[in-house]
Amino acid sequence: MSSQINKLDITTASSNSILQIGDSCSIDSKAQVIAVQRQEEQFYGDEAPFSMFAIFMRPAASPLPIPFHYLKQSSSNTVDLFTLRGISNSSVLHIGDSKHIRMVSRVKHIRQLSESPNQKE
Repeated sequence: MSSQINKLDITTASSNSILQIGDSCSIDSKAQVIAVQRQEEQFYGDEAPFSMFAIFMRPAASPLPIPFHYLKQSSSNTVDLFTLRGISNSSVLHIGDSKHIRMVSRVKHIRQLSESPNQKE
């Protein structure tokens, strides 16, 4: 199958995202993020390794089998204009054929906020 895009307009591609134009045999992307929000700006170095949190230790989900008849496509795809604001967090914009794609994105948010005077009561 062939793919044709006359104009591709992307504003942002970040955080382990992939822009793949053309065929690929395999795409394997993984993003692991620990985001700490504090009321006061403080950084303690390597304070939160991934091994501290169970979410990062779990095995990734196995892909579901796709019946072969869903994979049959017409011989070409044509798009005049494709506009995208952004892709991020282990995502893929793939134009073309691919045999295997596996994506994993895990985010742990930690908020360390001081109690306000009204919350102490």
